[in-house]
Amino acid sequence: MLDKKIVFVKDWGAYVRVNKGMITCVVKDEVKWSLSPAEISSIIILANSSIS
Repeated sequence: MLDKKIVFVKDWGAYVRVNKGMITCVVKDEVKWSLSPAEISSIIILANSSIS
């Protein structure tokens, strides 16, 4: 069984979106992380962000 990850969105202006089946966090055109939904147990939002 895979250990699931808790991911954090802590950068102001971050975008969290689904791209090609992966959940991706982007800040100023830089991908901070990109993971399969099966790998994630929680997404914690700590700053003003946009989710699409």
